[in-house]
Order: sequence, then structure tokens, then C-alpha cells
Amino acid sequence: KLTNKIKIGNFILRFPIFLFFMVILFKKINHRVKSMPKRIGSHTIFLENKPGIVGNAGVAGKKEGEGPLAAEFDKIFNDEFLGKDTFEKAESELVKNAVTIALSKADEIPESIDCCFAGDLLNQCIGSSFGLREFGIPFSGLYGACSTMALSLALGATLVDSGALKT
Repeated sequence: KLTNKIKIGNFILRFPIFLFFMVILFKKINHRVKSMPKRIGSHTIFLENKPGIVGNAGVAGKKEGEGPLAAEFDKIFNDEFLGKDTFEKAESELVKNAVTIALSKADEIPESIDCCFAGDLLNQCIGSSFGLREFGIPFSGLYGACSTMALSLALGATLVDSGALKT
């Protein structure tokens, strides 16, 4: 299952693959910032304070639930529209479910989350913004298409490591 707790800060990352959403909560293990992230060479950033993943969740639609990763999801919905009348509303519902599960697994509340980095393939991050709005978590929309996962992980880990986001 996607329930392994590895320890990265009080913000959420979410990224889609069709109807699959993953939420990851980051946290600094050491609450004192030793130093800022350091560039090593031309393509590597070293995170000296070692942020870690403390909570995550994966939710999926029917098609993804029939695939080889089915056992890895926390929740699989059999109705691809999740009882909603549009795909966009269904995507927002997936976001809500993934955030709720990740918060529960990390034993966190929405008010403890400093920032949410999220992106989707809908115009203006509609699925992400509508799915997150009831939580009241500060939101930064990312437009990376297929690279949104890597982009959100890199941004989140670097900001937590630097101390820019509280734990």
C-alpha cells in the first residue's frame, strides 16, 4: 500500500494520472534549519535538513483500479464520475478524498498545512482548486502537465528544507 511513512513539511502535494491522485505531506525531521539547500554541480540540489514524507494517499477511478497498481491505492471508486454530473466535479471529489486520507494518515489537520502544491490537466487547475477550497489550505497551482509530480516534490522538499515553510 501507499501507506509507508518516510518522514517531508506541513504542506500537501497532489498530482494526477488520469483519475489517479496522490497526496503527500512533507515535514522536517529536525526542526532547526542547519543550512539552506545547496547546489552540487549543475543539476543537483542537496537538502541537508533531510525533509521526509509523513503522510500520503492515493485514490483512483475504476479503470486505474482494474490495473496492476490496484493494491497500492487507498481508495478505488467504481463510478468514474463518483456520482457527479461532470468529470471536473469528479476530479475535485478525488482531490477531496486524497487530501482527507493523507491528513488522517499523517495525523494532521488542514490548519496545520502551510501550503498545497497541486496541478491537474484541466484549465486553471479547476479540479485542484475546487477540490481544495473547503480545506482552507493555501494553494499554489502548478502547470507542469506530466511533470507536475516531480515539480511539486522538488518545490515542496526544497521549501521545507530551507525553512521557508513551517513544520
